[in-house]
Amino acid sequence: MRHGKKVNHLGRTDSHRKAMLANMATSLVKHKRITTTLAKAKALRKYVEPLITKSKNDTTHSRRTVFAYLKDKEAVTILFREISEKVANRPGGYTRIIKMENRLGDNAEMAFIELVDYNEIYGSKAATEKKATRRRGSSKKKADTTEEAPAETDVTASTEEENKDSSLTFLDVKPIMKMIGFFIFNGFLGRLSYICNAYRTYVSHLIIYSLSMDLFNVYPINPINIVRAQAQRCGMPKKILTWIYMVVML
Repeated sequence: MRHGKKVNHLGRTDSHRKAMLANMATSLVKHKRITTTLAKAKALRKYVEPLITKSKNDTTHSRRTVFAYLKDKEAVTILFREISEKVANRPGGYTRIIKMENRLGDNAEMAFIELVDYNEIYGSKAATEKKATRRRGSSKKKADTTEEAPAETDVTASTEEENKDSSLTFLDVKPIMKMIGFFIFNGFLGRLSYICNAYRTYVSHLIIYSLSMDLFNVYPINPINIVRAQAQRCGMPKKILTWIYMVVML
């Protein structure tokens, strides 16, 4: 029975397992990220992180100890010169394991293991985030900010009132021009009263409808339909009456 035995043998002998982990640790130190199975990645993390901690103390004894595990002079040099400076302020947790899709063929669980400080994407986010700290003078600062806030709100309120006043004082030019045209053209319509007695009143109603639509955004009835209905009652051609209405409205 295997009670209490946490070491994953990975289906290999002891010598084979140590040689494989040494090669994987060397590749991780050189390339900063490798892809392997999830079980091997977890075993490699336990193997390589104590070596990275050892590299923070750059002595001859530490270099010889790490070389006994890695068995690669170039990897030892990179570990003690480059990686040790990167991880100087990190108290452990030098690697990150991220799962991937299962491998085609045997459906093995795959993952890649990388050095945390060499990932630019996650590293930039961690650098921008600031740690929230509490200080004794925070209550006074909050009181000052609360006093300044009403003054800012008063300024914004005054500017909004000025904008409202300016919007009320200036009217749209188009409805006013229509009204002037209505009074000018009303005398001309009186001379055409012999064609139809109710012509003047209905066209004046149409102009009032159009003014209400522009001034108050009210759309009671479609004016063109009123023109056509009145033309049928008076016996006047629709095209002439519609043309006169469009000249007045434009």
